[in-house]
Amino acid sequence: MRGLAVVLMALALGGCAKSAAINFVNGQPFLMGDENCARYRAVSPEVVQCFTSDDRPVELRRALNQQEMQFVLMRQQMHAQEMQSLSQSIQQAGASFSQGPQVPYNYVAPQVMPIARPGGNQIRCINAGIYANCRY
Repeated sequence: MRGLAVVLMALALGGCAKSAAINFVNGQPFLMGDENCARYRAVSPEVVQCFTSDDRPVELRRALNQQEMQFVLMRQQMHAQEMQSLSQSIQQAGASFSQGPQVPYNYVAPQVMPIARPGGNQIRCINAGIYANCRY
């Protein structure tokens, strides 16, 4: 049960940046590849020392047992299905948007209005919504 909690925590923390995946070292499955285990060194056949990408030692990880490995694979499969579903939703939204009624957009150029100041100087302003660009 403790091992399952470690796997859950590694998956949760790994989801923020780079997620962990199952890697085999000397025939044993380990959960590695996240930022806390970017590099590793085998300590024994069933334990690896994890290092960050800047070679800072972080933790020792033991090989996954069969139950932990099945759980990780199930989570990866669920994540892949969620991503596929999201991708399909985005594609459908894009297709419906591009096939929707095409309303032509008619650009109306802003009017240039002369403003007469006392003393004979003129200021020309271009109005674009709430913005105005004026020149003397």
